[in-house]
Amino acid sequence: MTPVLRSLAALIVFISIAGNLRAADVASLVKKFPALNATERDTLSADLFSAGPAGIQAISAMLTEPTKGGDTQPRLALEGMAIHASRPGNDVKRKLFAQTVASELSGTFHPQVKVYLLIQLRITAGDEQVADIAKLLTDTELSDHAAQTLLTIRTPSVASALRTALATLKDGPRVTVINALGALRDTSAAADILKDASSADVDIRNAALRALAAIGDSAVAPAMAKAASVENWNDRNQALQSALALAQRLVELGKKSDAASVCRTLMKSQITPRESHLQCAALNILASAESEAAFDDLKAALKSESPEVRATATALAASMLGAPLTLRWAAELKGADPKFAVDVLGVLERREDASAFSAIADAAKHANATVRAAAFKAAAIGGKTALPLLLTELSHVSTAENADERAAARSALTRVKGDGVNAALAAALNGASVNLKKVIISALSERNAVAHVSDVLALTSDADSGIRADAFESVGKLGGVNELAVLLKSVVKTDKDDERASAEKALIAIAAHTDQKSNIVTPVAGAMVGASVKARQSLLRVLGKTGGADALAALKPSLKDADADIVDTAVRELAGWPDGGAQADLLDVAKTAATVPHHVLAILGYVRLVEAESKRPTNDFLPRYKLAMDLCRRPDEKKKIISAMQNVKTLEGAQAVQALMADDTLREEACNAAINIAKELARSKKEVARAIFEKVLATAKRPEIKKNAQTELEKLGK
Repeated sequence: MTPVLRSLAALIVFISIAGNLRAADVASLVKKFPALNATERDTLSADLFSAGPAGIQAISAMLTEPTKGGDTQPRLALEGMAIHASRPGNDVKRKLFAQTVASELSGTFHPQVKVYLLIQLRITAGDEQVADIAKLLTDTELSDHAAQTLLTIRTPSVASALRTALATLKDGPRVTVINALGALRDTSAAADILKDASSADVDIRNAALRALAAIGDSAVAPAMAKAASVENWNDRNQALQSALALAQRLVELGKKSDAASVCRTLMKSQITPRESHLQCAALNILASAESEAAFDDLKAALKSESPEVRATATALAASMLGAPLTLRWAAELKGADPKFAVDVLGVLERREDASAFSAIADAAKHANATVRAAAFKAAAIGGKTALPLLLTELSHVSTAENADERAAARSALTRVKGDGVNAALAAALNGASVNLKKVIISALSERNAVAHVSDVLALTSDADSGIRADAFESVGKLGGVNELAVLLKSVVKTDKDDERASAEKALIAIAAHTDQKSNIVTPVAGAMVGASVKARQSLLRVLGKTGGADALAALKPSLKDADADIVDTAVRELAGWPDGGAQADLLDVAKTAATVPHHVLAILGYVRLVEAESKRPTNDFLPRYKLAMDLCRRPDEKKKIISAMQNVKTLEGAQAVQALMADDTLREEACNAAINIAKELARSKKEVARAIFEKVLATAKRPEIKKNAQTELEKLGK
């Protein structure tokens, strides 16, 4: 017995044993929907199937049009049966369900009820239901839903039914069927659809163009070109979009020459600025279809008035690899107008193919300054070979006239790739002019040429102060522990303030990117012994920016130095300490400082460090703030502490700032802090927050603070 006969026999057996469930039982089961879960839904659906076709028909009869409502349960019951029948192993039930529901489509149901039945068929229908569903293609209200259901079946008979319907359909149903045949990519329908590509009905015409594009029928190209020539932008855009889709489909089908022809026709269309993206898309498809054979097209696009088209052409030209193509682009530079030459140089730069360097070097001698600048920028592709050209340009005295060229050459100098480039740059320092030395130092720094830091370090003793300053800055970026000795010597031995400052900055920069801070602290602390006051001040600043326990231990003796300048620098560095380890020492300074400035610096430095830790709702920091408050000598410092205390957004934090509201000199700051804490408390302690806002209203004097408290009260409501 064949599989088809076996399936039919099983269906007959199923129908013969079904039908034992009475109509009343079916209605009772329907009332149990919606099911509590998928398992219960499956059980109920299985029970309903025992009623056979009559049960399905009975449920279908319960359906009503949407405006009447009241049929939610039968809809859920049918949907449950459809899901149950579509499960693996339930093929007999699926066929029974699909056959019964499809036969109902010819009944007198409301169109929206038939739409619902079609939706259920999308998960159950098979080839056997195609004919029943296809009958609805002529119905204006149902044709689209019928077509969508047929597309879920997707058997050869579906395409055949759609082609048969196409012979007689008009208007909306015809559009629907054309769209469906396009979705199926039915080549057998192409000839009939092509007749509609020139239809006077715009909807039918656009549907035909879209369908033929999906099918990949290049015969439609002339009709698309004609449709794209109309003035109506929407119709024109539809045709252009279809042309793009056709070209892409032709590429997928391997018909690359046909795809290229479509793209070229599209690109010759009168593209408006709002349509330049279509030309860019066509250019992309053309390049994917023909690669280097699209050279002339890319060349033409590079001369486009549209910036978007030129950018696309540049990107595509840059992406096509191969020295022959590079040389072909390079040849275009000869005799090119400045604008085109600049764009070609942009292509060559992005291709990063050194075979074009000779042509780029020639362009660097162009009469037009813009072309020269573009050439110097592109010269980076030349690798080490490009250095003489770039360095020669950069050795010239900077003027307003050559500013763009020099900037382009400097940019290229930092981007040149290849072995030996950094070594060649370092070697070029010998005998270079002052201007060129500065450029090379900067380039080595930007290129992170760590291996050549010794060459730069040697220039910290150059006769020119500008070179020395640049060298110190570069060493700060490139250097490490090995360069400390020279830098420390510069700090300690020099009598030039600017040179000491430069060496100090270099030391601080090295400390910032060195993981082992102790490797910095030990030699810095050693250099302080016997050094001048100015040198020791510089080294204290290095310790202050380094941070950590070792640096703190090295700095602390200077807090009691006999020299007032040393003490001042030490206090200032301690006040700006980068980590919390200095808190105790800052409190000691605050307690013992002989001058008000040092006392204030210590208090504010301490509060800053505590505040940095207290950005969370915990009371642990309140004692530290109170300790600082007790040490304050002026209201100004107390106000700073109150500002920090508002970070402790707890009940205790609120109580601490409320206690300060009684002090006339601190009242307004305390009231403001209380409001900010209460805003957070209002999330969980509404009445506590209300009491705080009310107290602020009764205490504050500033109108803006009172207004803020009143606003927050109103947010709380009654």
